[in-house]
Amino acid sequence: MAISPPPIDCPCTRVECERHGNCPACKESHRNRGYLPACDRPKDADGNMVMPVLGNYLITQVAIIVRDIEATKKKFAAFFGVEPPATILAGEYNVIQTVYMGNPAPKAGCKLAFFNAGPNVSLELIEPNGEQSTWQDFLDKQGEGIHHIAFGVRGMDEKVAACKQLGMICTQRGKYGDGSGEYAYMDATADLKCFIELLESYPQE
Repeated sequence: MAISPPPIDCPCTRVECERHGNCPACKESHRNRGYLPACDRPKDADGNMVMPVLGNYLITQVAIIVRDIEATKKKFAAFFGVEPPATILAGEYNVIQTVYMGNPAPKAGCKLAFFNAGPNVSLELIEPNGEQSTWQDFLDKQGEGIHHIAFGVRGMDEKVAACKQLGMICTQRGKYGDGSGEYAYMDATADLKCFIELLESYPQE
């Protein structure tokens, strides 16, 4: 099949792409993957294309801190018209290796419950266990409410550094309860009015 030439003002050079020259299909594909095609990216003062700080802008999770996860999950289940999800623990310290404000935090923990809120998006409920953590800090200072939005990333250390360059503070890091990935909470409340969670799932062998 012959490849159509792109529009005269299209900056795309990937002539091998099956969507090359098909602007609607190209834009839809890019947006589904969480970033804009070259023709839609804003440019900085030097004319360079601006890329998402995390490499994409697909929200994978919205999380709410609660005092009583059992009561709250029943309320959400009734609202969604679904069965309440299981409540799970964050995990054992020897696996999750929680670090809070740069120091090991073996007592930090929480209860979790997840609702499927759409394609590749979950609503997470978090009940802190009373020990010092980014979750408990939020509950003590702000009360119940939305704590963070989460994004999947590749290259955790690099993405944490990129967020720090924007003035965010890394308050907590650790691994998933089953050790299959890692997370980092970035305090972005000064500018973005919430925390940002970075999630990196390790490749499955």
